[in-house]
Amino acid sequence: MSLIQANHLTKHFTRGQEIVRAVEDVSLSIEKGDSLAILGASGSGKTTLINLIGCLDNPTSGTLTINGQSVFDGTHTLAETALTKIRRAHFGYIFQKFFLIPTLTVQENILLPFLFTHAVPETMQHLHDITRWLGLEKRLNHLPAQLSGGEVQRTAIARALITRPSILIADEPTGNLDSRRTEEIGTLLARLNKEQQITMILVTHNPAFAQFANRTAEMKDGKLTF
Repeated sequence: MSLIQANHLTKHFTRGQEIVRAVEDVSLSIEKGDSLAILGASGSGKTTLINLIGCLDNPTSGTLTINGQSVFDGTHTLAETALTKIRRAHFGYIFQKFFLIPTLTVQENILLPFLFTHAVPETMQHLHDITRWLGLEKRLNHLPAQLSGGEVQRTAIARALITRPSILIADEPTGNLDSRRTEEIGTLLARLNKEQQITMILVTHNPAFAQFANRTAEMKDGKLTF
């Protein structure tokens, strides 16, 4: 059983009188521990596709199962409370815009997923393990403005990992970084995939960054080809 199974996923929306076919009949399987890079130009539909796979958006049609649980069955979509549970149980998200809160420290930004809960001791131990692994252990009390670009991105990665996700979705995570930092982040994500068996979906327009994944697919005009 595939960790992620999508069949004929389609997403259409209207823009004025125009029907935009953002995702058109996409089917794919992703196994546990796999890493897939989706290449495509801006506007190709790749972000819309991973928003569907990551349960952040609903399709116009098609089916999706996550770890054997039906999310979309072609007719019905899970209720938002159930989708929230799936997101919390399975997914970590890294975005091109890091969305760090400037008035919070590195540690506080990483713990944001637990904003409305109490961070239990094992969570704090996990925090220290992650930040040591990412080289952030000496920056926990710093504000985002005091960090380098690479450290800001590593903080965003740490925040995505704090909930122990089985699937990491990274949408243009190096779009604002130079080539040296792009390679640094790509190497970190590849290590996560190999050493911790976290399943990864990387979205990028950069073929060099896509090489850090085990498989590559291309998105063009809403269609995915391998």
